[in-house]
Amino acid sequence: MRERNWSDEMIQDYKNFAIELLEISHSAFDPPMPTVVSTDNNVEEVAGQIKAWILQYTNDEAYTTS
Repeated sequence: MRERNWSDEMIQDYKNFAIELLEISHSAFDPPMPTVVSTDNNVEEVAGQIKAWILQYTNDEAYTTS
């Protein structure tokens, strides 16, 4: 974010928004909003979670390979 010239205040606002969104994601939305927490996961694990989420909404064979 700093490389995009975000100020410290903008970064903190974004962090606060992200925390709040994670806290309410399962109770404020119907159906609950899916989340992917990438803090402790490597890129491959996060990509796998996102792929699994996409696949539940598509039957397209192009998405099911590797």
